[in-house]
Amino acid sequence: MRNGSQIDTGSSGINLTGFGGNGTSTNYGVSINNANLATTTGGIQISGTGNGSSFGIGIDFINGSSITTGSGRIDLEGTGGAGAGGTNIGVVLSAPITTDSGAIVIDGQGNGTGGSNYGVFLNSSATQIRSTGIGSISLTGTGSSAGGSDNDGISMIGNSQIEGVDGSVTLDGIGGAGSSSEGLFMRDGSFITVNGMGAVTLTGSGYIVTGK
Repeated sequence: MRNGSQIDTGSSGINLTGFGGNGTSTNYGVSINNANLATTTGGIQISGTGNGSSFGIGIDFINGSSITTGSGRIDLEGTGGAGAGGTNIGVVLSAPITTDSGAIVIDGQGNGTGGSNYGVFLNSSATQIRSTGIGSISLTGTGSSAGGSDNDGISMIGNSQIEGVDGSVTLDGIGGAGSSSEGLFMRDGSFITVNGMGAVTLTGSGYIVTGK
């Protein structure tokens, strides 16, 4: 989805599934670039599997895009490609995702034998994962178990933000193979906050690091 395209279904759900092509690079499973998805009560489910040697990203959500729902559940599940070139990330987030009472669930699996095969990558100040009410937020990321280095489970950089109110916020990161492969990595002013009764739970298998 690109260039101002939009899907707005109200109470109906949205389901997107994609698989990357057979080229050597930049074969995204699902690419959402300057496009918007919205419902009021319907769920939004996106599943993507990347392919190719490098930049085989499962879900690439960037550049002025948005996902918004009121009470519908938002599910993103991405798996990076199995190539050797690196940057085969499960889910890349560089745009806002917002709910009120619906849950946000994001699950990313890095893949491949190169480096920087993160499970879930939040990479800019435009990345705002937000619940304004009782909706919970859950991120699970697993770095590539075959990668060379820097295969973080969940990486938050560039002042990316996760904000809740009365719903729980849970991050569970599992670092992959190689050096500098943290379970949960945060830097550049990135933050997680809850402004109500919700609890925050952070789990990193490998390490939890707040600067590198």
